[in-house]
Amino acid sequence: FRRTLRRARFKIGNQSVEVSASCGVALLQPNEHPTHLVQRSDAALYAAKQAGRDATHCHTGTTIVAAPPSLDRDPDDTPLQFDLSSCDSEEWLNQVDEEPSLYSLMQLAHKPPGLPGACRVTWCDRTMLFSYIRQRIAEWNRGGDPFCLLLTEIDNFDHLALRYGCRSAELVLRSLTLHLDATMREMDVLCQLGRSSTVILLPRATIESATMVAERIRAGAAQFAFPSATGCCEFSVSIGRTDVRGGDLPISLLDRLKNSLNAAQRNGGDQVGPVA
Repeated sequence: FRRTLRRARFKIGNQSVEVSASCGVALLQPNEHPTHLVQRSDAALYAAKQAGRDATHCHTGTTIVAAPPSLDRDPDDTPLQFDLSSCDSEEWLNQVDEEPSLYSLMQLAHKPPGLPGACRVTWCDRTMLFSYIRQRIAEWNRGGDPFCLLLTEIDNFDHLALRYGCRSAELVLRSLTLHLDATMREMDVLCQLGRSSTVILLPRATIESATMVAERIRAGAAQFAFPSATGCCEFSVSIGRTDVRGGDLPISLLDRLKNSLNAAQRNGGDQVGPVA
């Protein structure tokens, strides 16, 4: 991957841009917890960046080593040319589809940085979230399927960062993002509203089934723990919930969702809030 990326040449206007990448590698050890594997690959990536970038380092389980120089030589050094001069996002969307579907727009949205590789579910930005909620409300008003919204937020996230350090806080964020992506159905839609909060739209869900999903998310997050210089870093999440009702607008749904989350946090956190 690094060798191929190094050969890429991106033309933007009259400029030619070259890019490089740093890679961290870790092999899963017997009986190793997934979070420890993420920590080791993250440490290998950090070592690669410290080595001057455009490097690959591997965490063997006991130490971090650089990839052998033989792996860094590419038998094919032919540049790969990509002309991005005319890639205006709006024009490109119109070329893809005269009237782009909401789903195709969502596929262009950026996924959270904690997710390596492909996502199981659809992650979107705020604009797409509002558009999708409006579409679902319109379908429901015409007799379509109901849907629910969840809002997850890490309890006392700023306190976690201050007590255990930014490194541990980033691991908390990454672990929760991976947990959400692995827990939700492929039809579900997720949107990060801030560093520690995520909105989840559950199509074809009743408030009862949404509550079961929320409890599964909360219980799963409570199982994560990370070693740090100041002790074991554990975290919890609070979750708000609501369902679609007559006369709803996207903003009214999200207001009720926030009220439910606030109630959960006022009661001590690490719980699913009342139906708002």
